[in-house]
Amino acid sequence: MDMVSTLAAVRCCFNSSSSVAHAAVPVKIARVPLSIGSNISTGVVETAEEDDDEEKYDRDGWFENQIVVADTNKKWRTSINEHSGGGKRGGGEVNDACSDYVNSSVFNGRRVFMYSMLTSTIPILLSHGAHASIPPTSPLTERQPSQQIDTFQTLTIRTEIRKVLTKLKSAGILRLVFHDAGTFDLKEKKGGMNGSIIYELERPENVGLSKSVKVLEKVKDEVDKLFPVSWADLIAVAGSEAVFICGGPFIPVQIGRDDARSTDPSGKLPLESFDASALKKCFMEKGFSTQELVVLSGAHTLGTKGFGNPFVFDNSYFKILLEKPSASPSEMLSMIGLPSDRALSMDENCLRWIKIYADDQMRFFDDFTNAYTKLVNSGTLWKKTE
Repeated sequence: MDMVSTLAAVRCCFNSSSSVAHAAVPVKIARVPLSIGSNISTGVVETAEEDDDEEKYDRDGWFENQIVVADTNKKWRTSINEHSGGGKRGGGEVNDACSDYVNSSVFNGRRVFMYSMLTSTIPILLSHGAHASIPPTSPLTERQPSQQIDTFQTLTIRTEIRKVLTKLKSAGILRLVFHDAGTFDLKEKKGGMNGSIIYELERPENVGLSKSVKVLEKVKDEVDKLFPVSWADLIAVAGSEAVFICGGPFIPVQIGRDDARSTDPSGKLPLESFDASALKKCFMEKGFSTQELVVLSGAHTLGTKGFGNPFVFDNSYFKILLEKPSASPSEMLSMIGLPSDRALSMDENCLRWIKIYADDQMRFFDDFTNAYTKLVNSGTLWKKTE
């Protein structure tokens, strides 16, 4: 069965059922050892032909606009962690019938089948009419999430993203996520993950992000032919894919965000020059704890900033921060690209979490999954339900 037929069949199932499961029901992702080859072009394998200035594009980095968001319901985050595996690999069984069309990712000697839910979870949900309530990610959310999982839509979005996204582009896509969501202000109740970044590309802090937007424009054009997709949803899902194809955890992303119609306030993003105190204050104003500041900073493991392999999502960032605490400023600069990263290793509270994540990559994956979920739901305007 080809992908188009499969997607149509899935959409039919959902359209014909009056008891469609709500989106809050997390899906456990099955994982199996790598088997080379796939019936679907995923866009995971890099091609030799890239833009001449692609390297410069990735070197721009994304930290100066980390992220921050309102408080997320802990129970919901735990639910995602438990049901999605929290970024852990291994375990689970995949229905063989899925292997003919399941979209897969190849990285670090493993393939992860993301959509085994099509033959396992969906029939169960449809037959039992399972429902679960997704709490809003913050009291600032003006509308509730749609609470309805549309597997056809999420699968379509991810499939189209895989056609254009490579590991080389992943750091830039993550930076795009952080710069869109990083405008959130808990007190002012403004900003957040709302797609406003497409109106803000001329701002100095967003230099280089127009390339990431152009990459996703191709995806949006294709998806819009089937159903409308918001920039906020597209960017949030693309960031999840960027982490995943580079070897990081699979992060489920709820869709149903509405787009902003104007720019967010400027001057809300953390600066590269911030020391630890300024960073913690900035993140606190956006609803993030010190732990979340540190774990989200771990995404700097991607890109050409000096943290291990620039195309592998792992805990190298934390290991390098621990290995070089006594280096001189000039030596640190050559190994670690941002002053704000070095500042974290000089702060006692931040250092505690750096040590934890340097020692336990799975803990890093778990906590990053939760923090990213919180991030992409920050300040979100959810589309009205029928």
